[in-house]
Amino acid sequence: MTDIKDLIEARTATDPRLKAVLKKIKAGTATFKDTAYYSEIYSNITGSVFGANVLDLEGIEREEVCMELLRGNYEEINTICAQVQTALDQAAGIHIRPQKAAFPTDRAEQIAHSLLDPTVTDNTIKRRANTGVANVSKGFHDSYIKVNASFRNDAGLKVYINRETDGKCCEWCNRLAGRYVYGTEPDDVYRRHDNCGCTTTYENGKQRQDVWSKRSWTAPEVGAGAPPPIRFTPEQAAEIQARNMPTRLTNGQRSGIIEEREREQEFNVPYGKYSVNADMDYINSAEFAAKFDSITDNAAVNSSLRECAKEAIAHRNGTKYEDMYFIHAETGEILAKQIEMTYPSGISYNDEITSLLKKAKKENIPLVTLHNHPEGYPPSVDDINKSYDNKTLFGIAVGHNGQVYKYDNPGKRINNPKLIHDEIAYRYREGADIDRAYTEMYDILGIKYSIIKGG
Repeated sequence: MTDIKDLIEARTATDPRLKAVLKKIKAGTATFKDTAYYSEIYSNITGSVFGANVLDLEGIEREEVCMELLRGNYEEINTICAQVQTALDQAAGIHIRPQKAAFPTDRAEQIAHSLLDPTVTDNTIKRRANTGVANVSKGFHDSYIKVNASFRNDAGLKVYINRETDGKCCEWCNRLAGRYVYGTEPDDVYRRHDNCGCTTTYENGKQRQDVWSKRSWTAPEVGAGAPPPIRFTPEQAAEIQARNMPTRLTNGQRSGIIEEREREQEFNVPYGKYSVNADMDYINSAEFAAKFDSITDNAAVNSSLRECAKEAIAHRNGTKYEDMYFIHAETGEILAKQIEMTYPSGISYNDEITSLLKKAKKENIPLVTLHNHPEGYPPSVDDINKSYDNKTLFGIAVGHNGQVYKYDNPGKRINNPKLIHDEIAYRYREGADIDRAYTEMYDILGIKYSIIKGG
């Protein structure tokens, strides 16, 4: 393996075509056409060297070397693509962290195992080691394009898929060539046959579209009414969460992700384990009470929300348990509550709440909710989705640290909750205050959410 790997490294390190692409990447001028070209040359060199030397390997060693080479190329091509993506995003003011496609284990193992086939000639083994490995390796670039295009489309950016031929392709490839709005491209647009010279790339600009209605708008330039660019850097889009969420509110998706800082700068308040013990002098102060004065135009509802907040924090002070209240949105009457939770960081609906929700849906009773967050975090996607499920007008989450958050019924279930919380965690680890991390992410997704400030 060492000899083959050394030969490949020597060839790739001195190849003028690869060096030219690397020079453009360093200068920040490379595009995905360049990465596709790099992938093609790098993959062809790997296949050529491996094919020329595969017969020198005995038995299972062929399979092992093949897998190691493919995994190495997978890392190389993803790294090159990520570098170019980062530069393109920075130039466009988007700054989206590149996503990494899964390694195609089944396909790689199929090629590797075929090198042990005793029923074919040596020339066939050499061809498989050459073109088969090269083709799988080129597919890493296609997979990168596919995954990142999909994620950016889901995130709300306007995405186009481009497939170009090298002018020597077959009729099948010629039919696939073109520029497509994401979602309209042919199913086979990312596929390639042996020795295929097609290039598949994607592009997106600063135009965004609502992730639910797909209505589009173009972001104005900074200085023309737009704030500084928002960094949007989530993990690869997960499968859309099942529509039937459990009847349990949770601040979850956070556990084990965020290592809390003792105090955030923007609001100078503690979060996480530092927030659980409330400052009751502040909670009972006029300053805290003033946060509820303008939540609605209804003084009775505002008063009820204020008293429920103080009651919940006092009841659960020093613990991670939560209480929840359902309040009539016109009279301010408390119609149902859960104040007897026996496990932390969540709410299970009791019979009183369950009955109320059935009645409210049947009789169109307008509801708002309030629950406490002992660790002070903003409302989770689960909280917001439950507002949609229960047809409440809005919800209030109050932290033991004194933070008050309002989140409106989103009008539709929010997809990819794990993805969203992973992105929030990433922003936090990058140095953003926790409130800023939530606000930026929810703004991007069009979630109506606000931090209530006192007088």
